[in-house]
Amino acid sequence: MDKISVVVPIYNVEKYLKECIESIINQTYKNLEIILVNDGSTDNSLLIAENFSKQDERIKLYSKPNGGLSDARNFGIDKATGDYIGFVDSDDKIFPEMFSVLHKLIKENDADISMVDFVRSNEKIKNNFLDTKVYGKEVFDKIMLDEICSHVWDKLFKKELFDNIKFPVGMHFEDLAILYKITYKINKFVLSNQQLYWYRVDNVNSITQNKKNDNFNAKCIAKIYREKTNFSFEENLNIKYDVLKMAVKYNTDIYRVLRKEQNELTELNSIKKFISVYYKNIMRYYKIDLLKKLFCFLIYHNIL
Repeated sequence: MDKISVVVPIYNVEKYLKECIESIINQTYKNLEIILVNDGSTDNSLLIAENFSKQDERIKLYSKPNGGLSDARNFGIDKATGDYIGFVDSDDKIFPEMFSVLHKLIKENDADISMVDFVRSNEKIKNNFLDTKVYGKEVFDKIMLDEICSHVWDKLFKKELFDNIKFPVGMHFEDLAILYKITYKINKFVLSNQQLYWYRVDNVNSITQNKKNDNFNAKCIAKIYREKTNFSFEENLNIKYDVLKMAVKYNTDIYRVLRKEQNELTELNSIKKFISVYYKNIMRYYKIDLLKKLFCFLIYHNIL
């Protein structure tokens, strides 16, 4: 029976951790390696994790200095010994059959990655007709253009897909930064609309939900789309101009916010350089609206 390694980064989530770990322990798929990575928590999270590790031999608990979500996930990946790897955020929980379904989807469709849907904590589960879609290499375009979500926590991966790919440390939306690189080298991706991951939206300390992180989050997204554009043009992808359009949107939006800040010169220069490199492509692509092109014109000519 295939072993699934489940990586759970933990940082100051004492309020939610018990429910999260219990949801993994109680999976109908039993051959799990549950990797808990305590990322320098200062609350009772470590104590809670230690108590669970004494109760279930499948749990492997590690503690490390705080390095952020990406660093904790990378640490967990390095420790994983399973055939497949999945991720659960420690303030969320999963429904009992999630990994059974994900594993079945992969095996029945000879896929590299499987994916299920999720339900937000402030929503009810939809009773829609269940549907499964199988994609070949065309899934890459859908990931690049955000037509399929890039979260890693609603998916199951062949472990070797992470052999040469790491989450970028110090960046938010790290899933978005790597999933396109992973899907670029796969042959088959299978997706079910069954809602089996429960995503918490009321944790004010969450990286993506804390309003104090808004500008940094926007900077990370802008950088990721600069990188995606570079990748698209280097590989001469058919969708490169559509990716560029998205990059222009995110980069001009955050440029307008940051240009009044004295300490954001490095970020502003990175955006200026990006627009300079792709300026002719921006101006000739008919799907980029005129206001965005005007803004790029002003940036390119150092008027803004």
